[in-house]
Amino acid sequence: MSLSDRLPRITVITPSLNQGEFIRQTVDSVVSQAYPDLDYWIIDGGSSDGTLSILQSYQNALRYISEPDAGQAEAVNKGLHRATGDVIGWLNSDDMYLPGTLETVGIFFRDHTDAAVLYGDAYYCDDDGKILEPYPTRDFDWESFSSECYVCQPSVFFRRRVLEDVGVLDPALHFSMDYDFWIRVFRLHPPRRIRQFLSVSRMYSSNKTLSNRPAGLAETIRVVRHHYGRVPYKWAFAYASHLRHGNDQYYDRRAPTVADSLSALLWLGWFNRANPLYFIQCLAERFQALRSVAAQPVKKQSINERS
Repeated sequence: MSLSDRLPRITVITPSLNQGEFIRQTVDSVVSQAYPDLDYWIIDGGSSDGTLSILQSYQNALRYISEPDAGQAEAVNKGLHRATGDVIGWLNSDDMYLPGTLETVGIFFRDHTDAAVLYGDAYYCDDDGKILEPYPTRDFDWESFSSECYVCQPSVFFRRRVLEDVGVLDPALHFSMDYDFWIRVFRLHPPRRIRQFLSVSRMYSSNKTLSNRPAGLAETIRVVRHHYGRVPYKWAFAYASHLRHGNDQYYDRRAPTVADSLSALLWLGWFNRANPLYFIQCLAERFQALRSVAAQPVKKQSINERS
């Protein structure tokens, strides 16, 4: 029995719009996997920067369409409707898979027939492709997932049958469509994690996440409140801090100040105005944390340490 007979068919979807600077690296990271049963779709939004000529050079290695769409979520949905694989991955046009990723994913789903969703670890890289640091991936827990999306989108793969339970991406969302989708999926199908690096997510000043930080945070807060009925302090702090400093919160990270914390508490109250009991609980937790810090003994410096 050959490898292609044993491994499931995988569909990879890449939404794209004028990403000619990065699209070849993205496509190469997929087709170079030489996965034996790959269904690769590029859903282009009508690029005018040379992207299409790059895609044409791959001939039979992929399929693509190029037509106007309403945004990234709609583009991914077009791919989901065309997917023929039992397993689906979504790779943005500036991100990359690491060597061996698809084989690892195929073997996992072959050997774990009861698993519906898989995620692995990931790296951040800059616009030149230089690895910066690991993505802060964690083991999944339903409650903690409301405070942080610690699952890196290109390192997630799921069975196509999941779409029958949760539907596709919400086309009204432009920044947090992946977080919203994961919440809906993970509620019904708790994901499995493998401690292996599967992808590289590109972080640069002009990408959508960093260049539209206020709108992205506001949308994320709406998504979390919709699904969980509350907004954790961590999101309120990120929103308040950005409003005060205007920083991208990745390349320009700032130590929290007392003013940031007080502002975050005000926003926390506003975001949770429909859930005052949760707001009071958060206040109690914050003050308890401050008391714990204040109660810690101050370490006295020795003469040698002072010198």
